[in-house]
Amino acid sequence: MDYPETMERGITKAGNNPEAINGQFQILVENVITPICVVQQGRYIYVNPPFEKISGYSAEELYGMKSNWEIVDPEHQQLIKEMTLQSGPESHPNREIKIINRVGEGRWIAYTESVIDYGGQPAILGSGIDITERKQMEEELKRSEEKYRSIFENSADGIYQISPQGSFISINLAFAKTFGFTSTEEMINDIHDVQYQLYVYPEDRKKLLDSLVDHDHYSLETQMYHKDGWKIWMSFAVRAVRNRNGELLHIEGTCRNISERKHSEALVKAAQQQMEQVIELLPDATSVIDQQGKVVFWNKAMEEMTGVFKEQMIGRGDYEYTIPFYGKRRPVLIDLALVSNREFDDIKGKYDFVKQKDDTIFGEIYVPNACLGKGAYLWGAASKLIDLDGNIIGAIQSVRDITERKELEKARAEEAAIQKMTLLSIGDGVISTNRQGEIYLFNKVAEQLTGWTKEEAFGKSLEEVFDIRNEFTQERSISPVREVLETGKTIEIANHTILVSKDGIERPIEDSAAPIKDEDGNINGVVLVFRDFTEKKERQAKIEYLSYHDYLTGLYNRRFFEEELKRLDTERNLPITLVMADVNGLKLANDAFGHAIGDELLRKVAEVMKEKCRADDIIARIGGDEFMFLLPKTDSDEAEIIVQRINATLVQEKINSIALSVSFGWETKRKTAEEMTTIYKKAEDYMYRRKLSEGSSMGSRTIKVIISTLYEKNIREEQHSQRVSELCAAIGIALDIGAEDLGELRTGGLMHDIGKITLDETILNKPGKLNGSEWFEIKRHSETGYRILSSVNEFSHLADCVLAHHERWDGKGYPNGLKGTEIPLQARIMALADAYDAMTSDRPYRKALSEDTVIEEIKSNSGKQFDPIVARVFLEKVLGIRW
Repeated sequence: MDYPETMERGITKAGNNPEAINGQFQILVENVITPICVVQQGRYIYVNPPFEKISGYSAEELYGMKSNWEIVDPEHQQLIKEMTLQSGPESHPNREIKIINRVGEGRWIAYTESVIDYGGQPAILGSGIDITERKQMEEELKRSEEKYRSIFENSADGIYQISPQGSFISINLAFAKTFGFTSTEEMINDIHDVQYQLYVYPEDRKKLLDSLVDHDHYSLETQMYHKDGWKIWMSFAVRAVRNRNGELLHIEGTCRNISERKHSEALVKAAQQQMEQVIELLPDATSVIDQQGKVVFWNKAMEEMTGVFKEQMIGRGDYEYTIPFYGKRRPVLIDLALVSNREFDDIKGKYDFVKQKDDTIFGEIYVPNACLGKGAYLWGAASKLIDLDGNIIGAIQSVRDITERKELEKARAEEAAIQKMTLLSIGDGVISTNRQGEIYLFNKVAEQLTGWTKEEAFGKSLEEVFDIRNEFTQERSISPVREVLETGKTIEIANHTILVSKDGIERPIEDSAAPIKDEDGNINGVVLVFRDFTEKKERQAKIEYLSYHDYLTGLYNRRFFEEELKRLDTERNLPITLVMADVNGLKLANDAFGHAIGDELLRKVAEVMKEKCRADDIIARIGGDEFMFLLPKTDSDEAEIIVQRINATLVQEKINSIALSVSFGWETKRKTAEEMTTIYKKAEDYMYRRKLSEGSSMGSRTIKVIISTLYEKNIREEQHSQRVSELCAAIGIALDIGAEDLGELRTGGLMHDIGKITLDETILNKPGKLNGSEWFEIKRHSETGYRILSSVNEFSHLADCVLAHHERWDGKGYPNGLKGTEIPLQARIMALADAYDAMTSDRPYRKALSEDTVIEEIKSNSGKQFDPIVARVFLEKVLGIRW
């Protein structure tokens, strides 16, 4: 956290702002007795309780001071400045300074400083020991021996005199207690003539001896042993007392146990090292230079990015401290961080960098040879390091390789461009808005449907351009964009919505609106996709119509009829009559003339029914040839009148020479208790009873129409059928067939080729050889004839003969491959008569064969194609030819 934010927040005694103070550091300094402060840019940003106590000021008052020098005696302010200027990574030895507390009282402290990284900025860590009492005691010693003795005995600091040989001459109680003794006598008696150096930590003995030889006055911090064996830190003030000849008489001085302070300093240093470790492990490549441009810090990420190890860079100068951004070695980030604001404004135009109020520089740049010789996009930040006097003492820089991110952004931008082009070119109207509902994308289809150009629409609110209304009430609809922005959900507009274009054209539309969200889920706008619904609406209306109507006749279908039957089956509609109608001869017409004629017949019947029924009557086609009427408030007599009107019209109508015939049956429900299913069944039964009589006569009439139509198509077929009929009768007589069977045989001969009614005239009259598909059509005529005759009771007994008249005695005929006596006798007779007439008559593809040839052909195929008995009887008894 930077200094201005720390000062703005303030650090309170109660908790010392946890956002600014490292948790471990706070715990340490809050619980030691050593006064500790942190100074940044010449102002206190942290003091611990002992420091408050020694200064007499609360933390809040200290933070409000303009300078940390305000509580220092003016005589010592210069000393504080010198210490600050000389502060480095290592702590300074104690300096004795005097501070003026709240009530104007001067307090002496042994003060030590060191530089730390505090909240991301350099700061001065100060710690001290209150030595006021010692200073006062020293002054008192100078005034009088008695006063000196009093101070000697009662001083909180240890006071001692040591002989040149290293034995104690005198010590005070505080000195003895420092080493764990309860009295001076106990310590002296315990030591006897042993030299005091034995109490000095071995590694510090030489330092102590060198100080005695070289100096008459000196201060020293050294490690010593407590009587119980553990180590303690002592701070000594030493003076050598000499005679006039310069000979050493004794050494005297004061001392204090500074173990707690040393422990605190160690903890502070540990915390600082921990912060350095954190920086070491940062993912950003980070380096620090001093004011001479030499590298003092180079983390692991910087090693990985540059390929240069820390050991190769620490101490290097001449600006060889970072990834070069321009020129050969010049690092633009640190250069920009170190220059003045005016110079920054002159340079920054070349780069996309920003300078914050705290002089931190950051931005992005592409460097052709940035990382291990490869080009890369880099993001970097750099900042000056400033001491308490505002002097620049170095700079820190962090760099991050953002190549992958930039390439991803580029890919996304390309994808977005493709998506934009897609949106602009698709067949639906597309409008995009920002968070305020203002249009910024408007494709061609949107222009066509709204009547606005994209230039006119740009920047306008959606409501102004996209005028949607309810097609029935003409009321303005709620803006889909506003609804999406409020709910954050994808929506679709309501049914029956129309878009009113700029020129007043109304179009039914369908649309959907969806939020445009960023990676964090924030809504940045809305995309609206809409289309002209006119054609689709018409198709839906048609689908809806067909869901309740018969596609062929336009009448209601069975589904609608059943729903209406339930709806109208109420007491207020009684009496209610159901009428069932069945078209006679429809199947026969389909088989003989094709389904197109059958469909035309049904449409005509439906037309007559609709014309002769009342407006409120429900007429429905419920099956292929079945119709139903639902007649509310209608009794049987009224229903019969309606049926008579329909029949009277139908007898006057014909389709392709086919008379229209419909059988009707009806039943009336008069009481609520009667079940409609019973009524339905009775109407159906009545209709079928009438159909038995009406349908038969209709079938006979239709057969005659079919025969007549076939003969009209081909006069040769008429003549052929008559000759076959006569030949069949002659063979029947020769075989002594009964009169009734003989009549059927004669009729069968006339109708054996009735199935050819469905064949195209070009096939019937083709002069050349038939191809495969044409021959296939020819062979189907026996099956067609079977279907036609089997559907009419009067002729159904002839159907099997007609079906089998092209079967062969040897089983190689068609359509079923029947063999021998499996073939009906009438069919065997018919086959021979048909073949004889075909051979003896002119055909489009050949002339008639000679009599001898025909006779020889019959003889050779006897027992193969023809029944041998029928063949012999035909030749001998009908033709009078000797076998």
